[in-house]
Amino acid sequence: MNHLSKKRQPLAILAALGLLGGCTMTPQDTGTGGEAQVTGRAVDGYLAGAVVFVDTNGNNALDAWEPSAITDGDGYYTYNPIDRTDYCNLPAGDSKRVHCLAVPAALGEVLIRVSGGYDRITGEPFEGSLSVKADLAQVGDGAADVVVNPLTSLLDAMDATGVETWLTNEGLAADEVRGDLLTDLAVAADRSDENDAVAAVDLAAVKQAWQIHKLVDVLAARIQAAHPNQFGGADQPADASHFVYEALAQVYAENPSEDSDTLLTNATRLERAIELAEQAIQAAGLTGGLSAQEKQDLAAWGVRLATLARDLFASGVSNKGDVEARARALEVVTALMRDSAVPLDSNLPNSVQNALTLAGDATYLSNLRSNKVDVRDLVGKFKAGPVSAADADYSARPSLVANLGIGGESVAGATLSMNGSGGSETAALTFNEDGTLNANIQFDDPDLQIANDQPIGGTWEQVDDYTLVLNLEVAEGVTMPVVVKTTVNGDYTFDLGGEQATWVQQP
Repeated sequence: MNHLSKKRQPLAILAALGLLGGCTMTPQDTGTGGEAQVTGRAVDGYLAGAVVFVDTNGNNALDAWEPSAITDGDGYYTYNPIDRTDYCNLPAGDSKRVHCLAVPAALGEVLIRVSGGYDRITGEPFEGSLSVKADLAQVGDGAADVVVNPLTSLLDAMDATGVETWLTNEGLAADEVRGDLLTDLAVAADRSDENDAVAAVDLAAVKQAWQIHKLVDVLAARIQAAHPNQFGGADQPADASHFVYEALAQVYAENPSEDSDTLLTNATRLERAIELAEQAIQAAGLTGGLSAQEKQDLAAWGVRLATLARDLFASGVSNKGDVEARARALEVVTALMRDSAVPLDSNLPNSVQNALTLAGDATYLSNLRSNKVDVRDLVGKFKAGPVSAADADYSARPSLVANLGIGGESVAGATLSMNGSGGSETAALTFNEDGTLNANIQFDDPDLQIANDQPIGGTWEQVDDYTLVLNLEVAEGVTMPVVVKTTVNGDYTFDLGGEQATWVQQP
């Protein structure tokens, strides 16, 4: 017998899958009228299932009263121009209203932040956070898209003079860096061919965005590790990213003649940024921090990462596949560097050095062109031992429909039946044609069981041939996006904010 209400069933699924460790839940405000409907897109790669919210008090955390939404499978919120869905105008109770960002117009200029979600290019959870300032008088009710990307995060931490100087040094225009950086690259994995040509001006902006954010990602992760239990909890900053973005903005201001390739590959400049970020964190009342030697070592690591980004895009990039391969190569090195289990040291770990060396290998980059690549699995290979270019060949990874043994390209109407690692747990998820979900869960804990293929609160979206995003409504106004991916072995990984569990498909 099923004792769970529909609203509790998605929470039971997360618990059964082992994905509730360290999660915090904040109600989502989907709008009640008299508000501006803010449309836009979250871009690093396109970020599916990310939380986008208005940080009204500037504390870098989603508070219960703050308007928020979840980005859709294409990274959009409020309105998706691809399929012309206006999420805010869907009927009350429609689960896809989770993608609507409605903001009280009286707020005027607001700070919009994005965190979490899934990067459609790398296939990995998005780490850190992004931000942009927006004037509701200019962007409300669909007047203009509000794109959130790494460059908006940096430039909005600068004054007007700093922004103009930065744009001049980089040879970029304001509309380039504040728009959808990937539009003309056509990088949506299931909407274009990997040989589509790219424009040089777009490539320059994309390169700068990824160089900056991957660097911020590593610096922030290492700084957070030096302040244990002081980020990500209730009434705590979500992460250290905004401290690092603000610190980098100040270092740019202190060195107005230097462009990014010069400043970000200078260990003295990065050490200064790390010091400024630490000062701001301690001024906010957080304790702990990096030692002087760790700051020096982290700056040296950052130089290697920024140099890699510069060199990867210096030549040999002419089409979509080239761009995506470089994004995946960068993500592998970034993931290895931010792993706090590996101590900072003046010498790079063997895994990082291995990944840096292979990033210059033509065969390795050729293998990384495919969206079959499982970056998380590849990172695990580097951690386990020496990796060769051939180890990045994921051509045998099955698609979702192939794994399920169905025809076509979509999982709509199919049921995914799985066994847990213990063998006694079973789960079945049915992906209904209308985007809703049904579930059967047989678990050791009877309180977590869901019987009779019950409808549950939430929706599903197929991001590409290998990935689903489940937007599970675990409580009233609280939605948690879970990423489901096939593995090269034909199993499934479920990822909630970096917490992962693997389930085996039933024969």
